Amino acid sequence: MATAMQNNVERWLVHESLRFRYAKSDTDTFRAVITSPGGPDDGTEVFEPKSQPGVIVIGRKCPLNAGQNARFLAMTEQEQDRVRSRISEYCDSIGAVHRFLEENGLNMVGVYTVIDAAERQNQSDFSESLGDTARMAGRLKDHLRRTV
Repeated sequence: MATAMQNNVERWLVHESLRFRYAKSDTDTFRAVITSPGGPDDGTEVFEPKSQPGVIVIGRKCPLNAGQNARFLAMTEQEQDRVRSRISEYCDSIGAVHRFLEENGLNMVGVYTVIDAAERQNQSDFSESLGDTARMAGRLKDHLRRTV
């Protein structure tokens, strides 16, 4: 059964003419993945964490490419920490909430925009946050090319 938050997000995605699919998640009430090919939002995830009901999170994963991942894994722990610190500083400078992730041996950085204020949970702010997340992910990808 869909929650009111899920219904709102679905309506806003349709209003933006974005295609999406739902992904299974044990940690989220719902997770929608945008599948509009070629668009700036392709691969963006929108979800409501079970641990934070009433909060919308818009996120994008920025994986290291194969060469970067191999270089990163070949680094010492101290060198990896230094790279993570530089990435964290950059994310902070562009106002991005971020998490370091590893999926199937591939390291990546997740960039997130959080809409937690009820008065910001509307079509306009949602659309703006989608764009902000896509821009932050693009800037982070450029930074990762120079950093790793």
